[in-house]
This record gives sequence, C-alpha cells and structure tokens, in this order.
Amino acid sequence: GAISTYSVITADPSPAVNGTSYLCNTAAGAFNVTLPAAPSVGDQVEITRSGATHAVTVLGNGKTINGAASLAINADGGSSRIRYWDATYQWVEMS
Repeated sequence: GAISTYSVITADPSPAVNGTSYLCNTAAGAFNVTLPAAPSVGDQVEITRSGATHAVTVLGNGKTINGAASLAINADGGSSRIRYWDATYQWVEMS
C-alpha cells in the first residue's frame, strides 16, 4: 500500500482510507482521524496537521498505534506515516 490519494480534511473521515495522505486543517478546532478497523498487512495512512494551535489525534479503532490506543500530532506541520504490520505489532508509526 503506497500513498496514492491526497485529501484536505477538517473532520474525521471515519474511517481513514488505506493509501491516503490527509492534510488536516485544524483552523476551526481539534479533531480525530480514525484508522480502518480491519486493515490488511501493508496498509498505510499519512496524516499531516496544518493550522492554528489545535491538535489531531489518530485513533487506532480497536488496534494499537506503537502500542497505544492513539497518537497525538500536536505541532503545526507535524506529520506521521502509519503502516499496519500484522496482528502482533498492529499499526506502527513509520515517520
């Protein structure tokens, strides 16, 4: 799963779609990005925060991200590419 789709969002896509890079415009406020509940090995999603002082929280949707239920992107311009490894490692932050 390479990144092949690019989308600017202002709310949770619920859930995020494999292979999509999301530019999260947080000018109006913080919001969540929920990862897919049934990912396949190799699926990946990229999330970049843009705007004001509001955070984006990435939710694992029943899976872990680096061993935790969620991942906060607090810095303006902060970005993370997240890949699903397998049932053991689940979602892993790649950058």
